[in-house]
Parts: sequence; structure tokens; C-alpha cells
Amino acid sequence: INRVGHEASEELAKQRGAFPLFEESILKVGAARRNGTVTTIAPTGTLSIIAGCSSGVEPVFAYFFIRNVMDGTELIEVNPVLKQLLEERGLYSDE
Repeated sequence: INRVGHEASEELAKQRGAFPLFEESILKVGAARRNGTVTTIAPTGTLSIIAGCSSGVEPVFAYFFIRNVMDGTELIEVNPVLKQLLEERGLYSDE
């Protein structure tokens, strides 16, 4: 999937040009590409936690919530953008 995706992106770049910031990207050393990325991690909660990324392009589920893990552990989840803004204003606390 990855190889075919990159090949298709290179073909599209020949037809339509590379993505806007291609020359400023780390990809500029290779063939021009239409897309900066061609694959993604499956949008599941568990995989996104392991990978340390969002679970997809869906709207924010909640700015703060408690995730219950199968072993009974509770993980406090705080939206990183909200956390940063609150920290900058001296309003964030782990409590």
C-alpha cells in the first residue's frame, strides 16, 4: 500500500505538480510528490494512543475525559491544544 501510494503520488505530481511546500519539505530530495503523506494509522483509540497521535480527522471528542483501561486503570486525557493554552495562562493543574 505504501509503495503504490507513493508511486501514485509521484504520477499525480507529474500531472498536477507537487504539493505547495514540497521544496521546503524533507521529501524534496526525492521525486516530486503530490501528497505530503499517503498512509495513516488506523483511526482507533488504542492505536492512536500507542502511536502518540490523534485518532483521525473527526472533530474533537472532548477537551477532557477519563479513559477506562481494561485492567481498571483510569487515564486522564486532556486535549493538548487546550492544555497548552491553559498552561500559558497559568490555569492548568494536573489535579
